[in-house]
Amino acid sequence: PLIKNQPRERLICIALSPGNQVVGFEIVSLGTANSSLASPSEVFKAVLLTNSTAFILAHNHPSGNCDPSDQDRQTCERVSQAAQLIGVEFLDFLIVTEDSFYSFAQSDSSALKKGGV
Repeated sequence: PLIKNQPRERLICIALSPGNQVVGFEIVSLGTANSSLASPSEVFKAVLLTNSTAFILAHNHPSGNCDPSDQDRQTCERVSQAAQLIGVEFLDFLIVTEDSFYSFAQSDSSALKKGGV
């Protein structure tokens, strides 16, 4: 409900324990109808403040198209590279629409894999 059916793009960070239990979440970015800016520092603030060892990002597309944009791919790659440096696991980046979702972790051309996570 934090991101599905919202009129503006939102990016949330779901912080996870070593057993992959949710220990917290934060709305990292609140954007417009078709864009949302996120810096790795905002993402990792939520991860580090909860002493998490892993996290998932989730982001909505109000347009109903769950295909990742170039900006989505770039964000995924930047966050993945930063996660490696910090030593936390970036498990997935989800794009959610009203009827569907896209998972970077399940994609063959995953930016998560390119970043080495």
